[in-house]
Amino acid sequence: MNITDYINQFRKEPSAIKKVQKQKDWAMDLFNSYLASYGEIESNVEKDPLIVTAPISDLDAHHFRGFLGWFIVRKVMMDGDKSQYVPVLREFLDWIRRKGAIQATAYQTLSEALSEFKGVPERCEKLSRTLSDFASRDMPTYQDYQNDPKAYRRKAAVLRLIHHEKPIKTLEGYFSVAKVGDTALWVAPEDAESDIKNDPDARRGTKVGPIQVPAKALKLARVGDQISGTLGKMKGFWKWFEVWNVYPR
Repeated sequence: MNITDYINQFRKEPSAIKKVQKQKDWAMDLFNSYLASYGEIESNVEKDPLIVTAPISDLDAHHFRGFLGWFIVRKVMMDGDKSQYVPVLREFLDWIRRKGAIQATAYQTLSEALSEFKGVPERCEKLSRTLSDFASRDMPTYQDYQNDPKAYRRKAAVLRLIHHEKPIKTLEGYFSVAKVGDTALWVAPEDAESDIKNDPDARRGTKVGPIQVPAKALKLARVGDQISGTLGKMKGFWKWFEVWNVYPR
């Protein structure tokens, strides 16, 4: 049996945990898609449905890490429930072990990879939502625009002046959290571009900050987390103008 065979068989098995049963099809379908498209593993990506033709013994810890730390962050929309994936994969791992499909050493390695991500996807989701909401706080909604486009534009212009005065410069791209302070964050550009030519702040590894964030974000952030978005340098501090995703360290 190949990996997709095991996934399909597992999806038919009843789960001990009601929530896992409810989320199993969705989570395992995504996992199968990730393996076929990005897992660098033998697959048939030219047909529908996608089939991971590699044997179950080719399943490795980096597949769990890539799926939980990158794929669901990038491919599953913000505000999605990210807490479901680790429990589903944990049950899948235990199930294939009971089936005798993997050896004890492989099971241990895969189990440790899952343990690393316990609570992590939902933490990163909460952090990205917190930073995004803070960056666009009090801004009118799309529903406001539909109701009255002119009033929407007037309100948006006023709020931008209040919350988003023109920055001295902006950096856009990927940043790793370098320091979590008592009242602010510091980040280091990993792959960022500045609107100023040859900007030293855009150099990889340069510490940028302090960045104004809410207290909740400071509790959620971890050194090494990667944040994608746009930073603006103000007078004496930096602020997020846009936040897209947060990837775990």
